[in-house]
Amino acid sequence: MSNDKETPKLDLATLEDDAKLQEVIDSMMADKSKMKMVTKEVGQTQYDTPPIIEVNNKDEDKGFTTRWLKTERIGDDFITEDFEDEFEGIVLHIRWEVKEITWDEKKQKAKPQTWKAFEWEDFNTKFPVYKVGTNEVIMTGDYHEFKEQYEGNYDLYAVLYTEIDEKIYKVKVKGMSRGAWFDFQKKFKYYNKQTKQFIDESRLEYNIKFKTVEDKKGRNVFWRAEFEKGKKFNENGLRRNFQECMRMQVELSKIDRFFQERRNKAEDDEPEVVESTIEEIVDEIPGI
Repeated sequence: MSNDKETPKLDLATLEDDAKLQEVIDSMMADKSKMKMVTKEVGQTQYDTPPIIEVNNKDEDKGFTTRWLKTERIGDDFITEDFEDEFEGIVLHIRWEVKEITWDEKKQKAKPQTWKAFEWEDFNTKFPVYKVGTNEVIMTGDYHEFKEQYEGNYDLYAVLYTEIDEKIYKVKVKGMSRGAWFDFQKKFKYYNKQTKQFIDESRLEYNIKFKTVEDKKGRNVFWRAEFEKGKKFNENGLRRNFQECMRMQVELSKIDRFFQERRNKAEDDEPEVVESTIEEIVDEIPGI
């Protein structure tokens, strides 16, 4: 007989009980962690990247009309097209990505990309940086170590794995849009007058509205992301969202396992030329 603690049963009344709801969330998150540990042992490394959604700050002559754009792989090509001005979705998971800045402000033209890196889980995760062209590992470290070496030469993205109309997308935000996401997450905390404690809500309890606002930095005027809480889910919706979040962890663990093997090898023997299979995976992931 298993000694695992059962997930508490939910009913509408428990959703008004902060302590009970937090117990449900903690239990489900524990289940999610266990599932991630198990799937690390699975030898599957296939990964189909979801379509990417980003704020539209392209020049008007590019012909796009919506404030959010979608980029999706169709055959051998990556196609960018209008998406929506506003939309709603459930943010299931958050990862991080760094990309080299390839625009030369002084010369006002693009410069060649020299390095690339893949998404990673959190700021303590070690990830490799590859030289473009040869795929040689030129450094391996966590974000803090990476920042010391590449300060001023990259953009940091929050990658929000988001379910929109029952399909998974990667909503990528950087700069002030990323800052708006940090600020928005503070809204998932409220003060309970009865217990006199601050309570953390889960973002999985809500649909989230993705909007844009016009902003300014120096002389540059641009659009950035803005976020709002949408509909709050009932007990069935909350449980379903946690289950979908767990499924997302399973899918992401497949690609994590592939790159963890390369990270381990890179740490044992730097520098190295990564096997050609890395090229196949690179081809599957746009923007790297």
